[in-house]
Amino acid sequence: MASLFDNTRGLDDIGEIYRRMEANCPNPASTSRKLWELRHATNISSHNTSEETMLERAVAILAARGHMQGWFNQCPTAIGRY
Repeated sequence: MASLFDNTRGLDDIGEIYRRMEANCPNPASTSRKLWELRHATNISSHNTSEETMLERAVAILAARGHMQGWFNQCPTAIGRY
């Protein structure tokens, strides 16, 4: 399977690394700005009731209601197939 980092090993020039990475992924799955937005994921699923998830969702609910300004529980950094 092709990788975003194919043929970048051993390169010292950051510009060349970037060009190779860009060539390895010329058409990202999505360039939507919506993918990069912070968001409050507040829904609690019956299939995922771990303590970590429940705490994360509780923080998101409090933040969404204005009790914890600046707090989010979803902060994506990238999405798609490479």
